Amino acid sequence: KEKLPKEGQRVSIPMGIASVVGGNPLKETVLVELESGARVEVPLSEVTIIDH
Repeated sequence: KEKLPKEGQRVSIPMGIASVVGGNPLKETVLVELESGARVEVPLSEVTIIDH
């Protein structure tokens, strides 16, 4: 079971670079905010942390 990234971490998702704003451990999804300001929920499997 993967750990969710922390709020504020920068991540790479298929739509681009985003910042983590939340997560749902039960659904294993991460809520991120794209540089455009749009917020999207993506599966944890599609998220790559680019800073720790």
